[in-house]
Amino acid sequence: MPTEAYEFARFVDNEIEKLTREEFFMRTGRSKKLREEIFPLSRLALHFAQPGLKVFVESANASTPPDGHIAISGFRTEAQDVEITYVRSYEDSLRDELLHTVGASPGAGPIERNKLTHQIFAQQSGSDRGEQIAALAAAVSKRYEAKASKNYPASTILLIAFQDITFYGFSAWRELVERIGDAPARPFKRVYFLNCLTNELQAIA
Repeated sequence: MPTEAYEFARFVDNEIEKLTREEFFMRTGRSKKLREEIFPLSRLALHFAQPGLKVFVESANASTPPDGHIAISGFRTEAQDVEITYVRSYEDSLRDELLHTVGASPGAGPIERNKLTHQIFAQQSGSDRGEQIAALAAAVSKRYEAKASKNYPASTILLIAFQDITFYGFSAWRELVERIGDAPARPFKRVYFLNCLTNELQAIA
């Protein structure tokens, strides 16, 4: 059922707070959909909300596209489907698992799981910011190309979400966009990037 944007965001935040520690970090049960799909959708809806506009958002229950729908009415009227894709690597999942089991995890450096013991080994090391943004740009571009290869209605917005606590500010976004290059919006109406750990959202195309 369509829900007003602020109410929807409060509901999503409350549902995430209800997750157990294991559900949150291991993304089991409803955690994965909440964190990787519904939460980004809620932040995109808040982006559109402003005085003079009514914004209603709805998350899709089906496994087929789209992932959500946003309707705007007031001094302008829009209705758009939202397709969401989330950038999360195998190494990211290992870092989250370490946070759950050990309580700490290095933000950068080599990390792997022993195939025999299943124990995770991680090494803390320095990381060049440019290298991190380059890796993120490659992952984002891969997600974009995968989505762009499919057919979507002309009203569809693509939202590419990721999480990186070290990625924030104008300079980081500028470097990310420069590394990705010109990304045409087609077949999408618009393309947005969202850093879920800083709530920074940028329209890219």
